[in-house]
Amino acid sequence: MQAIRVDSQGGTSASLELVELPVPTLTEPFDILTRVPGKIVGWDASGVVEAAGPRALFKPGDFVYYCGEYDRPGCNSQLQLVDSRIVGRKPAKLSWEDAAAVPVIGITSWEMFVEKFRWAPHGDNGADTTLLIVNAAGGVGTMALLLASKVFSIKRIIATASRPETIDWVKKFGATDVLNHREPLGPQLEALQLNPSHALLCHDDTNYIAQLATHMRPAGHIGSIVNADSIPFGGSAMFRALTFSWGLTFSKSMFKYDLESQHRILNELADLVDDGTIPSMVTVRKEFGLQALREGHDLQESGRVYGKIAFTVLERWS
Repeated sequence: MQAIRVDSQGGTSASLELVELPVPTLTEPFDILTRVPGKIVGWDASGVVEAAGPRALFKPGDFVYYCGEYDRPGCNSQLQLVDSRIVGRKPAKLSWEDAAAVPVIGITSWEMFVEKFRWAPHGDNGADTTLLIVNAAGGVGTMALLLASKVFSIKRIIATASRPETIDWVKKFGATDVLNHREPLGPQLEALQLNPSHALLCHDDTNYIAQLATHMRPAGHIGSIVNADSIPFGGSAMFRALTFSWGLTFSKSMFKYDLESQHRILNELADLVDDGTIPSMVTVRKEFGLQALREGHDLQESGRVYGKIAFTVLERWS
């Protein structure tokens, strides 16, 4: 089968190379082997089950989507092995590439809201709950905006964005207020007389945590999906009794805990797509191949992309 991998040098889009690899074989009882006609830059994919292990949750011919596993080969290949317990049924209303854009951003947002913030979907999550999302025009930020407004019924959602097109984008997906993340957040929150009860950081948490520690509501909750070696809370966070939580979609598959929760989340998200709650968030579409993937990586690293980049996969690549 064809695959695109990072060569031994690594580090840049130029290090990607097109290779021929053996077709993977099923190794674990829950595994499925999928043919991948839709994918994004990274791990997400949608595809058709070609083979299934004896305990797999899907059978050959099923249409599925998933975010893959951090410690197994990703989706930049024609066929991919994945544990079926972190796989969901593909939304019927989305194309292959649009479906592939959902899993990571959907699971990341859902797990933060339900498992960390303890919000209930379609429930009462507090009339005065106020959510701040930093970098709200990115993939996770966009999905978080939509879910917070449409599924978790949060009435006040503050988004950060800095360009006219991204400001319009976050308003489209549910932001009630917009701050410029290129300027200090504190004075902007003070001007709106807002103290968020919850915050989701999708970019540069070491910069924004220090700012939010003095402007969050007492007993507030900050969630971050950004890796950092240290968290600069300081005394203000302690005095306000703030809670901090990490979010990482791949944690469950890496450490083999609560795997089927992601199967359930993906099926819930598929229902929300098919009932019209979640639209496509793809803003850049490409035909999959070595040069297209390089361009996709460069776009992702530029910091100028909002929404998602998705690829349509043909039988042979170039």
